[in-house]
Amino acid sequence: MGEKMIFKILNHLEAMNERLHSLENDISGIKAGQDRLETEVTAVRSGQSSLNKDITAVKSSQLKLENNLTAKVDVLFDGWQQHEDYVVRNTSQLDRLEAKLDSLSIAAARMHAVQDQHTELLNILSTRSENNETEILALKRAK
Repeated sequence: MGEKMIFKILNHLEAMNERLHSLENDISGIKAGQDRLETEVTAVRSGQSSLNKDITAVKSSQLKLENNLTAKVDVLFDGWQQHEDYVVRNTSQLDRLEAKLDSLSIAAARMHAVQDQHTELLNILSTRSENNETEILALKRAK
């Protein structure tokens, strides 16, 4: 019985030794995986740092664009406002000129009417004058 027991213990020790060897291999694999993870974490941190720098650059660029655009929009608005004021002034002046033109057109129409009347009177007077001259000549001849 002693030999059987020793044989069992030996088998048991060999099985334990194999499991221990398997555990050591597993631990070595875990250590290698951990080393890879540490390398990847370092790479991720480096990438994150690069992203942070890029974000800072984008924010700075955006701020410059906003400042530049704000100034340009202000200039455009001022120009538009001046143009709008110019249009209002021109519209007002055009209204005044149209009113003057209407008034002058009415006055010109009246003048034409008066001129037509005067032309008629001149024609009548001219005809009378010719008749009077003819009568005067006839009277002079009769004398």
